[in-house]
Amino acid sequence: MTTAPSTSPSGSSRAHTTTEASTDERYVIGADGTMLFVSAKGPANAPVVVLVHGLGLSTRSWKPVIDRLAAAHRVVAYDLRGHGRSAPSPTNDYEVPAQAADLDAVLAATVRHDEQAVLVGHSLGGQIILARAQQRLDRIGAVVFAGSAGSRHTAPGLPGHRLPKLLRSAVRRLWLLTLQLAARGAIQLRAAERLTGAVARRTVFTPDDPAPAVREACREFLSTDPDVLARTALASVSDDGSRLAPHLHVPALILHGDHDKQVSEPAALTLLSRLPDSHLQTLPGAGHMLPMTNSGDVADHVARWVHHVAEPTAAPPLASTA
Repeated sequence: MTTAPSTSPSGSSRAHTTTEASTDERYVIGADGTMLFVSAKGPANAPVVVLVHGLGLSTRSWKPVIDRLAAAHRVVAYDLRGHGRSAPSPTNDYEVPAQAADLDAVLAATVRHDEQAVLVGHSLGGQIILARAQQRLDRIGAVVFAGSAGSRHTAPGLPGHRLPKLLRSAVRRLWLLTLQLAARGAIQLRAAERLTGAVARRTVFTPDDPAPAVREACREFLSTDPDVLARTALASVSDDGSRLAPHLHVPALILHGDHDKQVSEPAALTLLSRLPDSHLQTLPGAGHMLPMTNSGDVADHVARWVHHVAEPTAAPPLASTA
């Protein structure tokens, strides 16, 4: 894979320096030519943490976590294809293997071949990490699943491995149409902030989550192309991503909010049981959007996990293990 620095309209390479840590922004070219926006913040020689966001979000959803980690870590984040500042897929491919290939390209561009990063996946991001791990484990030293069970649940009729090929294709087309209509309908309600906020609280947030986080998540989700949303969502629910967990032969931590409406406790426990070296940390009162609502908890556990991986003889600082 190759990389290209992001440029301003005048064509100059962009780099931002703050009093805390410098931020480098660039574009990485994926396997099918998709231009992926990537940012890296923190000391160049610090332990590397790579963040993978969820459906309809972007690197912005990680900002509170990045700000907390960047003083002592090199924090890499990127926008999924068709999300945020990344370009849409030139081949219209939003399937999980393509997303895993994108992650592979980002790792190749930002993590040295002799380094091992700690990967953190929120929601769909956890499934993408598992798909990349199935292919290869180089540059992955450990994983944190934040509000993710590897997309454990599938839509009715999917994956449909036992169905005849034509019927399976028909089921996928029906689900894609349904998701496209739903995404387009949601975007038509973009201006109805109170309504979209209420829906978001019923589906991914808790009643006590801060209003700015709800507004930001709605803004990001409703700014994403509806076809990208539909195709990415279909890819996520087309198969049980947690079945790939046995391939992840590195230490893994699951951060699970006990008020998560998208990831049930049984789903988290299933992922836990399928991972070869796994630990579970329950966050009382937390919902699904952990990077945005519980950024302090996420950053603290990621930092401790980085230390645990660097010092494997030390017991992991967790409440429950398996």
